Amino acid sequence: MRGEIVAKETKRWGKGFAMRKKGGFREESPRRKETRHRGRWLAPFLLLGAFFFQACTAVPLSENASNTGSYREIVLLHTNDVHGNIRPLKAVWVDTAHPPLIGGSASLAGFVRTWRDSDARRPDLAVRLLDAGDIYQGTPEGNESKGRLMVEVMNRIGYDYAAVGNHDLDNGVENLKTLVQSAKFPWMAENLRDAGTGARLAFLSGPHIEKILGIDVGFFGITTEDMAKVTLLDTSIAFVEPELEAAVRTARELRAKGAEYVVMISHSGVSHDSVLASLLGMERDPATGRPLVDLIVGGHSHTRLEKPLEIKGVRVVQTGAKGTAVGEIHLRWDVVKGRKVGFEYRLVDLYNDSFPPDPEMKRFLAPILARFDSEMGVVVGRARDVIERSFAHGSSPLGNLITDLMRKASGAEIAFQNKGGIRAEIPAGEVRRRDLYAVSPFGNTVVLFKMPGSLVRRIVAKSLDGGYTPLEISGIIVYYDSSRPAWDRLVNVFVGKEPLDDDRIYTVATNSFLAGGGDAYTEFTEAGPGRDLGKSLREIEEEFFRSRKEPVEPEREKRWRDINEFSGGEGEEGP
Repeated sequence: MRGEIVAKETKRWGKGFAMRKKGGFREESPRRKETRHRGRWLAPFLLLGAFFFQACTAVPLSENASNTGSYREIVLLHTNDVHGNIRPLKAVWVDTAHPPLIGGSASLAGFVRTWRDSDARRPDLAVRLLDAGDIYQGTPEGNESKGRLMVEVMNRIGYDYAAVGNHDLDNGVENLKTLVQSAKFPWMAENLRDAGTGARLAFLSGPHIEKILGIDVGFFGITTEDMAKVTLLDTSIAFVEPELEAAVRTARELRAKGAEYVVMISHSGVSHDSVLASLLGMERDPATGRPLVDLIVGGHSHTRLEKPLEIKGVRVVQTGAKGTAVGEIHLRWDVVKGRKVGFEYRLVDLYNDSFPPDPEMKRFLAPILARFDSEMGVVVGRARDVIERSFAHGSSPLGNLITDLMRKASGAEIAFQNKGGIRAEIPAGEVRRRDLYAVSPFGNTVVLFKMPGSLVRRIVAKSLDGGYTPLEISGIIVYYDSSRPAWDRLVNVFVGKEPLDDDRIYTVATNSFLAGGGDAYTEFTEAGPGRDLGKSLREIEEEFFRSRKEPVEPEREKRWRDINEFSGGEGEEGP
């Protein structure tokens, strides 16, 4: 039933902005893709427009509003999926030649400080700052301390509430506990439960009602119910309750305790949040007549929502990823009548020219960034063109390269890599160590298996099923029929020029995440313990680039071949 609802809602909202994530798979929006490709000629206009828009709105909107007497205004600022990006990024989608800087913790701190100053001056205004999870995994700055630096940054900026993301558990439950205990804000995930007692993990905060300007606002968090698929969660310690069960139970509890407005901070992804909004909106609180939840502050799918989704009275927001934007929600309240009378939203791109870094945060970060620059700024090679990744099913130049390198490093006949583990593309021109870190931030190593062809066939068939994260491949060519049902699309697999033999034993390389059954590819664990070569993907990538005297050319071979697009002999591309 739930699968049908998710499919229906995804179809309804479309792939363009939903960017549905399943086990690490995210689909880039066509709008974002179009902007990136057109950025070269649109750049002057976009940059000029961005400058004027941001310059005009650098002062909080409410500074010019008349909020006197019975009116109060609550401003909720929110981020999600920062992934350790404490330094600003180059906005190459605006101008490839001269990209402006965007994001970074110092710019965010300056933006938040402006709002806090307004909060201090105006008794009718209150500001809260929220984050929807995945705070540190993805950069050397975030990963080195296993998230402790990011918690310190969040403490300094002044976050008020946060939800747990799946990557916040990449270093285990005990590390998450350490992070939570050092945070000066409540960290929440109502559906992350103790395997022994069934209760919420004791070190996490529970649902909370805060009286803000006389208004009872309820906050709670949930995390993705796919946690066991997308992380190697130790299920002897913790398990994840279904999102809907946790959300309904907790929202009812908050309403029963008198919450006038309920905010769910969700690390579930926009497609799941859309379904949750639809179902939560069907039940009304008897006291207020409002949906169980008023607002879902989302994360996980890296979805940039310019405007909130509104589904059965529930609004859903999300900012994208990597700290390049912050959401700004204005709730206007009539405290005499006891009801909300206004809702405004804007998504603010943190261009550093318009939102300059906070001096105090800049001073704190300067020595940290300098230390990482000396190590990560090393040039390891060159690329003749951008080596692109792809979230969609099929081969990508970067996926081809990584799986080829895995096969070469291990001597395997076949290699598999999950697309969700390829986190960035490699830029044209000089390739630095930081670029390779962005591609493969998790520290996964190469693992070698011996497995029968029948298991290889199951892995390939699962990758063709839309319910699992797609894989990149090397050493095999897969023919499939996209007109068939998802579970029956596989036509044939060739290893070199020979059809895959179900009874033959093949050597197969993959990364340590998939080797442990990650993304629900349990076929690797069925094959028995693999041999970990002790070499990370980053290491083999850097060795490859250093060994090349000429710039690396992207390998664009199509290794997944739809028979509706290919014709003729084996390996021959059709019209």
